[in-house]
Amino acid sequence: MQAVTSFILLRHQEALGSILLWTIGSLNGRVWIHLNLLWPIAVPALIAGLLTAGIANAWRLEQNQLCSWAFL
Repeated sequence: MQAVTSFILLRHQEALGSILLWTIGSLNGRVWIHLNLLWPIAVPALIAGLLTAGIANAWRLEQNQLCSWAFL
């Protein structure tokens, strides 16, 4: 995807500003109603991420130990 974006940026220098806003994103013109669409997804995702962070760290620790044992 990055190669396609780079190709577009090189081919269309005159539209560089709008393309950069498209790739980076912009909050210009957004109102609170747009944020209200995000809350039902963002809050449960944040809670799930916080609850599973310990499990992810334990899994990563296990992976690191397995890798270190393999090189002994």
